[in-house]
Formats: sequence, C-alpha cells, structure tokens
Amino acid sequence: MARRDRARRDRWPAVRTRADTGPVALIVNPDGSALLVVLPADERETADAIHAVVGGDLEGIIGPDWCAYVDEHYLRHERPANSVADHLARQLGWIAHPADYLCGSVVFLGRRGSRETDVPMHVLAFAGVPIQDDRRSDG
Repeated sequence: MARRDRARRDRWPAVRTRADTGPVALIVNPDGSALLVVLPADERETADAIHAVVGGDLEGIIGPDWCAYVDEHYLRHERPANSVADHLARQLGWIAHPADYLCGSVVFLGRRGSRETDVPMHVLAFAGVPIQDDRRSDG
C-alpha cells in the first residue's frame, strides 16, 4: 500500500452506521482534522447538533445533492480560515464571491429537497474518506 493511501486511511477512520439513526455528517475543522458523525434522527436535535459544532447562526451552502453549514457571522466571531473545507466545497462546485472563504468548523451533509440526508459518497470520495455503510446490506 502506498504511503499516501495509508496516511489517508489513518486520517479518516471508517465509520459504521445504523439504520435507526439520523444522517451521517462530515465535520471539517479549521486545523484540517475531520470526523464522520451520525446525527440524531429528530430534525430539531439534528439542527441543535449542527449549531453546537458550527458555534453560531447557521448559513447554508447548497449544492445539487449536498449542503454545508458554517457560522454566518464568522468574521465577528473571529473563526479561523478552514482551507480544507473551502477546497472541498469548491471542488464540489461551490462558487464563492471573490473574497469569500469558509471559516470555522464546517458540517457537510447530503440533501434531498429540503431534507438533510447522509453526506453523499462522492463528497466523501473527494475528501478521501473510506466508509462502510451497514444500511446498504441485505442482512
């Protein structure tokens, strides 16, 4: 196994999910660390959990089948720049204003209509995250 592949696998621990939980989210922190978490099934609890991670009023970034949440007032709260999340969002098609960049912890999810879903596999692939999803098994 190539050193780069081994380092990437060590950086992104595999997560097993359960069918009776809420959506799986990817949290990308300003220091470049990231975490896959299973959010609560209740929509209100999910929003509260995202708010706790972001640390401020939520601003959504919307893609075709994904969304990301950031602190709307990142400058006022002096959040550090998040180059990893910014790069990921731009790779996924986010078109920012010239002076815009993502700051603070960023929560990536999937979306279907107005509903949050598991972060899509292609988002995880761009981020280099391996995942084993038990919800897709027959057993």
